[in-house]
Amino acid sequence: MANINITLLAPTMKDNKDEAKAGPAERKRSGYDMLLFLSIVSMIIFIASAGIAAVYSLAFSSNTGIHWPYFAVMIGCSVYVLGSEIVSFMYHRRWLRPFYLISSIMMGAFFYMFMTAVAGGILLGAGAATGLVRSAGWFLWALRVFIIGGVAVPVLWGLVEGRFLLTKRVRVTLKNFRGKKFRIVLISDVHVGLLVGKHRLKRIKKVLRRERPDMIVSAGDLLDTNPRFLGYAVPLLREIASLAPSYAVVGNHEYYHGFEASKRFLTDDLGYTLLDNRSVIDRGTGVWVLGVDDPSSFESMDVYAKKIEELVSGIPPGSPIILVNHQPLHFRKSAEMGVGLMLSGHTHSGQMWPGGMLTKRIYREGDRGLNRVSDSYMYVCIGTGSWGPPMRVGAPSEIVVIDIEKG
Repeated sequence: MANINITLLAPTMKDNKDEAKAGPAERKRSGYDMLLFLSIVSMIIFIASAGIAAVYSLAFSSNTGIHWPYFAVMIGCSVYVLGSEIVSFMYHRRWLRPFYLISSIMMGAFFYMFMTAVAGGILLGAGAATGLVRSAGWFLWALRVFIIGGVAVPVLWGLVEGRFLLTKRVRVTLKNFRGKKFRIVLISDVHVGLLVGKHRLKRIKKVLRRERPDMIVSAGDLLDTNPRFLGYAVPLLREIASLAPSYAVVGNHEYYHGFEASKRFLTDDLGYTLLDNRSVIDRGTGVWVLGVDDPSSFESMDVYAKKIEELVSGIPPGSPIILVNHQPLHFRKSAEMGVGLMLSGHTHSGQMWPGGMLTKRIYREGDRGLNRVSDSYMYVCIGTGSWGPPMRVGAPSEIVVIDIEKG
């Protein structure tokens, strides 16, 4: 277990009938949207597969030529991965797990195959231009070792690192908080589904029992399938939520797999206080706890931003405020309005290197760990589970223990 000592502060919460609830203009997914998305993704995957096949054919064939079996294998693998994703989305059953596991590992391997193909293509071009491809026998052998190692090493590393669950420890002072210090345990992006199930949930429960939090916060993407398929996990999920006053927001994956069904599941079946665009006072700490739905459920990013401003501005001035926001967006603006602590997830810190370089550029206010603006803080959990490939490279899963002190 890794322990990281930083400084943070938080409040306690419980239901308050004086909640500020206002439904945003939520947009609905249409069949056309899904078909368009699937078509674009499929096209990108098939084009990338053809590129990988071309480079690998040139690198691994004896005459450095283009051979159709490479294309057949890559296109076949792509069809298998896409088919597994579609079938598991529509028909989620436990017996599908081994097929989906293979598909997910292939997805992770595809990521590194594409990167090695890009680099290999550049090296082949340089080798052809300088004559090394034909004159130097070592060149192709070195290129082949580079390609094989560039895929095998991160995939094997990621499968091992994906099994870890680190405990991060943070201590924070919460602005405007004058009560007794308390403890929050933050989880996010567990992605309970075909690949993340009872084993990971038991480890989460073990940490929660050991840390004895005053509050549990789930910052979205707890689920990775429609709730009707998760009956087997309900007892563990409910037990986790019962260990302390528990609050949750919905993430983009709850939106994808059944927005309203996921909300009912979190509240009725699991016992979370759902912060669906509303605010509550935690009775144990006297802290205001606010939550906003994932921006994917709003008709525009402007409406999403206005909802956050509306929630924060509705809190009495000088109150201690914790905002739970699945995506680490609008932190600076929220801090300026009085939010002392924002809890987020979503980014996975890229999950597989070098994906974290991209998330850093997308989420400029912070894509991982503890971030600060003046006397306000944001913690971005990089995920308590994993999505897609059951592997993590340079971004191990974490559960975050946040000790909150007087501001």
